[in-house]
Amino acid sequence: MAAPPLIYEEDTVKAETYYVTINLGGNDAPKPITGIFVPENYKVSSDVDIVLWLMGHHDNSEYPAALTIDDYWFKYPHFRFREFVNVSNKNVILVAPSLGPHSQSGNLASAGGLSTYLDQVLSALEAYGPFSGVPTLDNLVIACHSGGGAPMLGIATTSQRYSDNIRQLWVFDCIYGAVEDTWLKWAQQNSKKILFIRYGSSTPERSKTLMRIAAKQSNINVDGDESTPHNRVPTTYWNRFMRRANIFGDK
Repeated sequence: MAAPPLIYEEDTVKAETYYVTINLGGNDAPKPITGIFVPENYKVSSDVDIVLWLMGHHDNSEYPAALTIDDYWFKYPHFRFREFVNVSNKNVILVAPSLGPHSQSGNLASAGGLSTYLDQVLSALEAYGPFSGVPTLDNLVIACHSGGGAPMLGIATTSQRYSDNIRQLWVFDCIYGAVEDTWLKWAQQNSKKILFIRYGSSTPERSKTLMRIAAKQSNINVDGDESTPHNRVPTTYWNRFMRRANIFGDK
């Protein structure tokens, strides 16, 4: 697959971030800008581990509707996940598409959508990153905040070519709507994958409901504190998740 066009690259967070054009498609497609962060001291091999980040809603007084992933990382201290990846010392690459103002993800959650997207990311890593060939995807973690939980659920429950590469799902204050039974069923059907849920001020009730009905499901882990502000939930738990993610090698 041809590499997606490079918009620009920058190194304000070491080592480098590449911003590329990947059109997610769909009737309500967001701006086609994806950020790909290769951390400091990254060890290159023939395969790659990826954390795929799905951003929440941003059509309100705090965030502009046209927010793209570069401004999301640059302007909001509580979303500086690139710095967190560096601190974790894990040999993993962070990838994040710009989702729509209500976390629209185009075709990303459709059959084949994740695979098509990640194939372009892998091609971009060869074209603009430190790889001498197109790397093979090894371990994939999908993480989300707020409204990003909807596309995550869609991806998790849709058969994809890279579905078997998904090892963990990190859900930060995202359990909106009647999704508890769906997540329980997913966990029962995917016993080798782990669902981590951390709630804050926005989703304590449904998160606790899922914790109760999944009490005997060992691959669902729910915890949180409803006094934690909604937009601070990811930063509260991200570093802990990264350090404990033994699926990722150390740098």
